[in-house]
Amino acid sequence: MTKFNHNYFSFFKIRIIIPVVLTIILFLIAFFVIFIPSLEDNLLNKKREMIKELVNSVWSVLDLYNSQYTEGSIGLDEAKELVIGKVKNLRYGPESKDYFWISDLTPNMIVHPYRPELNGQSLLDYSDPNGKKMFVEFARIVREAGEGYSEYIWQWKDDPDRLVPKLSYVKGYVPWGWIIGTGVYIEDVESEIRSIINKLLFTLLWILGMVSTLLIYLTNEGFRIENERQKSLKKLAESESRYRTIFEKTGTAFMISEADTTISMVNSEFEKITGYTKEEIEGKRKWTELIHKDELDRMTQFHFKRRTDQKKIPSKYESRALDRHGEIKNIYISVEMIPGTNKSIISFVDITKQKRIEAELLKEKNLSLNLVQSSPAYYVATDRDHNILMANDPLLDTTGFSLDDLVGKNVVDILIPEKNREMVTRILNILTTAKISNTNEGAIQTSGGRTIPVEWHRKVVLRDDGEIDYFINLGIDISGRQKAEDELKKSEIRYRTLFETANDAIFVFKDDKTILCNKKAQELFRCREDMIIGKTPIDLSPEFQPDGSRSDIEAIEKIRKAYAGSLRHFEWMHKRFDDTVFDAEISLSIIDWSGEKCLQAIIKDISERKKMETALIESEKKYRVLAETSFAGIVLLDDKERITYANPAFIDMAGSSLNRIINKDLLEVITIEEYKNSVAFNLDQDTRKHKYFESTVFKNDGSIMNVLISATPLLSAENSFQGTLCVIVDITQMKNMETELAFSKNMSAIGELSRKIAHEIGNPLTSIMNCASLLKRKIELDSDNEKLMTIIIDETKRLDGIIIDFLKFSSTKEPIFRKHNILNCINEQILLLKNNDQYLAKKINIEVINGDILPEIYIDMDLIKNVLWNLLINSIQAIEFEGTIRIEIFEDEKSVEHISITISDNGKGIGKKDLQKIFEPYFTTKSRGSGIGLSVVKKIISDHNGLIQVSSTAGEGTSFKIKLPIRHKEKDV
Repeated sequence: MTKFNHNYFSFFKIRIIIPVVLTIILFLIAFFVIFIPSLEDNLLNKKREMIKELVNSVWSVLDLYNSQYTEGSIGLDEAKELVIGKVKNLRYGPESKDYFWISDLTPNMIVHPYRPELNGQSLLDYSDPNGKKMFVEFARIVREAGEGYSEYIWQWKDDPDRLVPKLSYVKGYVPWGWIIGTGVYIEDVESEIRSIINKLLFTLLWILGMVSTLLIYLTNEGFRIENERQKSLKKLAESESRYRTIFEKTGTAFMISEADTTISMVNSEFEKITGYTKEEIEGKRKWTELIHKDELDRMTQFHFKRRTDQKKIPSKYESRALDRHGEIKNIYISVEMIPGTNKSIISFVDITKQKRIEAELLKEKNLSLNLVQSSPAYYVATDRDHNILMANDPLLDTTGFSLDDLVGKNVVDILIPEKNREMVTRILNILTTAKISNTNEGAIQTSGGRTIPVEWHRKVVLRDDGEIDYFINLGIDISGRQKAEDELKKSEIRYRTLFETANDAIFVFKDDKTILCNKKAQELFRCREDMIIGKTPIDLSPEFQPDGSRSDIEAIEKIRKAYAGSLRHFEWMHKRFDDTVFDAEISLSIIDWSGEKCLQAIIKDISERKKMETALIESEKKYRVLAETSFAGIVLLDDKERITYANPAFIDMAGSSLNRIINKDLLEVITIEEYKNSVAFNLDQDTRKHKYFESTVFKNDGSIMNVLISATPLLSAENSFQGTLCVIVDITQMKNMETELAFSKNMSAIGELSRKIAHEIGNPLTSIMNCASLLKRKIELDSDNEKLMTIIIDETKRLDGIIIDFLKFSSTKEPIFRKHNILNCINEQILLLKNNDQYLAKKINIEVINGDILPEIYIDMDLIKNVLWNLLINSIQAIEFEGTIRIEIFEDEKSVEHISITISDNGKGIGKKDLQKIFEPYFTTKSRGSGIGLSVVKKIISDHNGLIQVSSTAGEGTSFKIKLPIRHKEKDV
């Protein structure tokens, strides 16, 4: 028996075990020597391709804004600022912490999101811990190849204390001299590779376990055949031992479940995943206790239905379980019934990490999709047969198609104009056959049949097996570029025509010598063309310029500056071939002449203009003295209503300085009531008409000024409209005096009338109220009559209150002036206000803002308290439920002779129509107000030789500003 078993084992070892072991060894060698390095290279290449595509997307954004700049829709600085703003905030990656940066070829840093201290700094000497000057390397790569990769040491995302290896891709943007870059961390790639290797090793171990199980099973089967005559008990014990060995050594978590879901057996891998020991599980717990509550119903149904019809229930599926500590585990379950029993054997694999990786991949996919959708370029993804899989929003918006119109359709049939379809089809067939990418110019058509020129960048994406997975088609609208090319051709024709017919002399210099000149140049210098060709600017100039400088030295310097781009226009004295001299205005520009850099000079004879300017300067000196010393504001406007001159009086009115208002529209400096959008005094419609009117001016500091405006047209010698002369006289003080005089007269008349009315009505009203009260006490009234009697008494009291207000208004005393601290007065009124029922019924915050040192002023304390109380009560009533009252006390900025008090609230405000009447006696917007309060306030302030102004916007709040003199002066009569 022993001999047979030995022979059987030798046979088994030679024919089965050794080949299997050799196969496993060869598989392991291939896995670690070939597959893993290939996987590393493939993953790193994908990362390289990813950062390259991301940089190309940002490069497209730069190109878009540069196109807008070249078309003239935005300025170059604005275009760069827009790009910097977008790139600075652009993030991607699992934690949205991967970023882009921009430097230039100098190299200087343009923008770095996590290292703002480098922005604007030179990077010539900046190196990593290994001494590598990476930014110098980037500049070298871009200069030599335009784009490329580089490895170096850099901080981990936004953590400056953690330095790791990094691989970056950089690409230059030639028009701006910029370098765009982003990168991946080698540690990330290595981490992914380790994760994949761990998964593969886990799978390999599982396979080895299965192979081992199979080998053991074959061995046991052989021993079973040879030892079938052994006793059943011994056979059962051996089988149980073998079964436990397989169960434990397989490397996969196993458990055996009874029909009632009790766990009867688990292996060590099960213990490792769940955290429970065999002693705690076997025969003591049901597997339903380990399943997440959201999965329990489904798995329980599977368990019991499997015992009636196993084929209808899936044997493999994903689920969620809970370990001993309550942590959720994603698991992949495989269930099989044990033949001849109601037991099931369940194996499962922990796929929690795999699920997390899938979620991260989904986030990266969503980020890539967002980048595609936010790109200004057109993105179209097609399958290998060129049927559309996806299109981004810019393409849909431009073409007018919906996504449903495009998906599944052939890209050639629906997006390519009919005349281009044959050519595009040939290109796509070549790309499909050769599996290559390409770039070419073409066009797309919109749903309405309009054709848009596009530069196509087509990228082939291959599967792991080398076959085409899909195509990425990136289109850039080149309408502007083609238009620019057409315009360039037209410009060349126009240039040649203008060159020959120009009214100014035009020269082209190469190496400082004349190579071309037009007919006007020959006329101006009184010579033939052959006499000018080969001459330098020095040959055409006198020895000295009017300022005493030598022409030869000065000409060389100006030519140098012109080539450097720092000189465009200047005046110069030239000499003709007959030795006469003339003043000229020179305009220099660098041009490309047959591929060489040359200098173009446009020369205009300004001799006559110089004489006129000299005469004009003398004349202007006389009139400037008159304007500079005038008390009225004087402004000169050009035909576009821009300020070309303003005298000191107007600058003072505007509250600004000359350099801040020059070349601005008049209405940007002051607002004239009659002219909201444009000054347009209608002078250009009748250029001989003079305009003279009164108006209100709103200055930029918010103050209001009454003015008298005189507008006179300025005409050219040909009687055409050139601009406007405005003379603005401040009549605010005169208007205020007129208003105050009218107000005083009204107040005097109304006061006298109030006293008479109060006297004539007051006594009878008191009698009515007393009689009504007596009757109510003496006579027994039913409920309706008692209500009527109560109404009579209440209304009589209300009328009596109005009479009292009239008396207060008509008997306002003359102020007695004494020196007081105004801040103390305000604080007393605030204290009283905070104990008022109206204040306590609402949630109101009172803020007091005052200057550091406030002088004492001469006031009648009682009267000023009355003013403050009226204004504060009005503010409380204007606030509906919750708000703020702000009190500001400062010495007046324009005159140290006054104290300025501003009381403002953020209540319901006052309408524009009502705002003009609020100081009128008996005008009120309140349902039960007398309209006396603000009239009394204005009278008291007027008696103090002060001024009160109000500004308000409905729904936003009201502000009262009071100016009180520090020293008392007798009122002017």
